[in-house]
Amino acid sequence: MNISSSTDTTSSQSWLLDTAIIGVLGMLSALLLLTNINQPLFLALNGLFSFLPDSLWVFLTNGGDAAVALSLLIGLSRHRKSKTVVFSSLMTAIALTLVVQGLKFGLGVERPPQVLTQDAFHLIGGAIHSKSFPSGHTAIAFCVAGILAAQYRGHWFKVALVTVATLIGLSRVAVGVHWPTDIVVGALIGWILGYYLFSIIERAITEKQSYILIGFVFSVVLLVLMFFRHLGSEPVFAELLLHRIALVTIALGTAIQFIRLDLESLPWINTLVLKLTGR
Repeated sequence: MNISSSTDTTSSQSWLLDTAIIGVLGMLSALLLLTNINQPLFLALNGLFSFLPDSLWVFLTNGGDAAVALSLLIGLSRHRKSKTVVFSSLMTAIALTLVVQGLKFGLGVERPPQVLTQDAFHLIGGAIHSKSFPSGHTAIAFCVAGILAAQYRGHWFKVALVTVATLIGLSRVAVGVHWPTDIVVGALIGWILGYYLFSIIERAITEKQSYILIGFVFSVVLLVLMFFRHLGSEPVFAELLLHRIALVTIALGTAIQFIRLDLESLPWINTLVLKLTGR
C-alpha cells in the first residue's frame, strides 16, 4: 500500500511538472508573439548579461551545438536498459531538425545583428547571417533535456535539465544572435519533441539489436558532419574546439562500450572492440 501510494505521488508530481513546463513556455511564447516587447526585452537582457564574462556565455552557448549535444546524449543514454534509446533519439533529432530548419526557411526572421546597429547591443563573436526564428541551439538543448527527462523520471533531475537548457537558451541572447521569441519558441518545440515524441517512438518500436547498430552508425555520421560543418562558421565557437573534441571522444568511447555490452550476438564486433580497447 505504501509503495503504491509513493508511486502515485511521484507520478502526480511528474505530471504537474510536465504540465508546468509546457504551460510556462506556451504562455511566454504567446506573450512574446502577440506583443511588441520582443526587441525591448532583447536589449534589456543583452545589456544585463553583458556584465558577466563573455567566456561564460560562449561556454554555455556551445552546449547547444548539435555535435556537443549529441555527444552528451549518447554518453548519458548508455545507462538505460532499453535497446531503442539511440534509435528513438536519432529519429527525434531528425524531426527537430526538420521543424526548426523548416520554420527558419519559411519565416525568414532576421537576427538582431541584421536589424539593430552594432553599437546598440553587445555582440560576442562575429555576426551570424542565417535566419533567426526559432533558436536552433535552444531547441537542441531542450530536446536533449526532454529525452533525458523521459528516461530518468526524477523530478529534481528534470528541474536541473530544464535549468541548464534555459541557461543555454539565454546565452543566445547574451551573445547577441537571437531574440527572446526565438528562445522561448525554440524551447517549446525542443521540449515537446524531446520529451513527448521520443517517448512515443520508444514505446512504439520493437526492441531489436539492429536498431542499436543503426542508431550508432547514423549518430556517428551526424556527429562528424555537424562537427566539421560548424568549424569556422562561427568564430566565437572556434575557441572551444578542444572542448568539442573532448566531448566527442568521450561519447564515441561510451558508444563503443554500448556496442560491446548490448550487441553480444555479433561476435565479430565484440572481437574488434576487445582488440581496440586492449581487453
